[in-house]
Parts: sequence; structure tokens; C-alpha cells
Amino acid sequence: MLLAQDRRLKRNVAIKVLASAAPAQEDLRRLEHEARLVGSLGHPNVVEVHDIGTFEGRPFIVEEFLEGRTLPASARRGASAPGEILGIATNRSRVVSRRHTCGGWCIAT
Repeated sequence: MLLAQDRRLKRNVAIKVLASAAPAQEDLRRLEHEARLVGSLGHPNVVEVHDIGTFEGRPFIVEEFLEGRTLPASARRGASAPGEILGIATNRSRVVSRRHTCGGWCIAT
């Protein structure tokens, strides 16, 4: 993930770029599927997708940028308060439920 500035809308965005300069068709299909699925959810616990495209042969997704710690960073800092853990689990279960009601299930890799 990269942090970038959308100059026209004057906001920070996150850009997810495939690591390979020559991605396999399956990787391209999976990235496009992820962008469509995430873009269709419209859930407060899921980032918004702003754009998808390619740059110098590398596919990317432009997403809403959110301040804060990643889940792995939170885990590395040690035991969290039970309320924080419960909040994360509750939010994740809501997203899973939303994915099922949207008629699709995708594990983003």
C-alpha cells in the first residue's frame, strides 16, 4: 500500500499496487474482483474504492485512506483491552455478514 495525494480532490488516498511488473491473469482477475466487491459493499467498516487502473503495466486500486494502526501493528504492541478486541471482532463480523448479503464472498490476498 502506498500513501498518495489526490490533487484534484485534495485528499489523501491509499494505493494498492500488485508487486509484480508482469502479473498473471489470475492476479489481475482477483484484483479486479476485489475492487468490485469492496466497491459494492458501502459499509462503514470497509474502505471506499475510488478507482482502479494500471500504471506502467502494474494494476492498482485507489482506496480511501484511513488514519490508524493496522491490525498486525495492534497485535504487535501487545495485549489489547477486551473492549477493543470485542470491537474489532464485532466490526469484522458485520463486514462478513454484509459480504454474504451482497451475494459474494471474497478473501482478498
